[in-house]
Amino acid sequence: MNIEVLIIAVLYKTYNECQKLINSILNQNSISDVRVIIVDNSSELAKNEFIEQFNKPDSDIQYISAPQNLGYFGGAQFGYSHFISTNPVPNKVIVCNVDVVLEQSFFFQKLIELKLDDNIGIVAPSIISKRYKTDANPKIEERYSLKKMKFYRLINSNMFFINFYQFLSYCKKIIKLKPAKKIVTAKYIYAPHGAFIIFTKEYFVRGGSFKHFSFLFGEEIFVAETASKLNLKVLYNPELIISDFEHASTGIFYKPIICRYMKISTLDIINHYYSA
Repeated sequence: MNIEVLIIAVLYKTYNECQKLINSILNQNSISDVRVIIVDNSSELAKNEFIEQFNKPDSDIQYISAPQNLGYFGGAQFGYSHFISTNPVPNKVIVCNVDVVLEQSFFFQKLIELKLDDNIGIVAPSIISKRYKTDANPKIEERYSLKKMKFYRLINSNMFFINFYQFLSYCKKIIKLKPAKKIVTAKYIYAPHGAFIIFTKEYFVRGGSFKHFSFLFGEEIFVAETASKLNLKVLYNPELIISDFEHASTGIFYKPIICRYMKISTLDIINHYYSA
């Protein structure tokens, strides 16, 4: 049986947020052609009451525990490999954090009915922040220059710079110095926001995967560069709307280990895509 939509939700000790996401999925008008895999990157199994609601006979929602913390896309690849070991490639695959909810009761219906050209590999929905009321997409409209990547390399070189930059970004959002652009029509962009990414079947047919070279961060650029390599486009579609609670796993300001991952990811991106 061909599944229309597979959702791979990757969590790390954020069970309350995951429950809200699951509830929003179950409240959809049509979920008969939707399957959900929850990949738990936490070091310990979730509490029994959380797990017991899944993995029931004929359940469309499955909980699997990763053998270790695999990171965001590492967890996504683990979940995807688990699914396709016994199923054909779905028409659309969603990779998301668990701190999002589907407030449109017809989200899946609209997604399934969405007509896409064969050259579209990624769909970026409108991701509305519950905190700031702004849209996280388009994440990156045009490919970053090497100069800009070197700037991010400087910012991500130590924890003080990273969190100071985060603080400035936070202040801009709070006082609305940089309001979200109101985009009412779909358009092509370079990279989607990583909180909720929709992949078409064509992405996988042409050889795409979630085998990101970094443990955390840089997933958006990895997706954009993979799509470009496969001659596929990234489409921003503001008619598909989700809500985002943001930073449930990492927090607003980053701890030393998270800053380290950001630094490594930035260097990896420059080495992989900007070294030529």
